[in-house]
Amino acid sequence: MHSFLRLLISVEVVIIPTGYGATDECDSGWKEWKTLTKGYYYNKTEHRCVLRNEIGVFEHKVFPTEELCDWNCRANTDCLESMDAGQRCGSPQLMYYYDKETCQCTLFLYKGCGGNGNIFATLRECMVTCKGRGCISPPRDSDICTEKYITYYYNTRTGKCEERKYGCHRDGANFKTQKDCFRSCLLRSPTSTQS
Repeated sequence: MHSFLRLLISVEVVIIPTGYGATDECDSGWKEWKTLTKGYYYNKTEHRCVLRNEIGVFEHKVFPTEELCDWNCRANTDCLESMDAGQRCGSPQLMYYYDKETCQCTLFLYKGCGGNGNIFATLRECMVTCKGRGCISPPRDSDICTEKYITYYYNTRTGKCEERKYGCHRDGANFKTQKDCFRSCLLRSPTSTQS
């Protein structure tokens, strides 16, 4: 019985969450040369995507937009963690966490310190980060692509919601209005973003 428990403990030590695997492009140790003047990388310690303004070799995978970084990194790690209210320090705050069981963002009282990466200041940040990956998923309804409708889609190169006339965006979700695209795919409304 004692050797069985030792085996069980050793198995637990070997298990590594898929979001933090050694070959994970969101983890440190990933070497990449980029000529981007601006990009975002996932900072595992801060549990957020951080702006990088340098050119050269990076220790992290760099994404052209904050949303792409969130969808490829935070959605696969932070959004899958259970709610953690943290420890009491300073003033408690109302925050949101993503409940992976219900696929909803839920309000909770954050105690002020600690916790994990599943903490979001706004409902929009929670929804776009944890559910926004659909913005870059192929369209489900191929009929939209054969008709001559005006649709809107998230452009992964520009990080903006753009119009597509006479057809659809086959590499990502299509939206009936630009406002629908903004709400689903952008962390901040276009009026609050800076070029």
